[in-house]
Amino acid sequence: MARRRRDSYAVEVVRLIMIQKIALIASIILPLWNIPLIIRIIKRRSSKDISVVWAVGAWVCFLAMFPAGIKSPDIVYKTFTFVKFIKTKDGISFIFFGNSCYDTIK
Repeated sequence: MARRRRDSYAVEVVRLIMIQKIALIASIILPLWNIPLIIRIIKRRSSKDISVVWAVGAWVCFLAMFPAGIKSPDIVYKTFTFVKFIKTKDGISFIFFGNSCYDTIK
């Protein structure tokens, strides 16, 4: 019985580590995904470059980070994750360079 509990605990730890690695990779990809678009917007002084491909890519990164935010013991990060996910329910929401500047595409 104790061995099953240990094995179950080990599986949960491995899952948590995998969730954290996926979130880490997504958090690295997200700014790299946004930088080319932001540079084009600054050069042209227009937001017409926002495309569906870019929006879906950013949303997928947020979705990949969601499980790590839910499992986090940090209440601030967990709250931010829930609010961010609820906000994206009505449209696709983006954060530019981690600040609180939201643009919603519906």
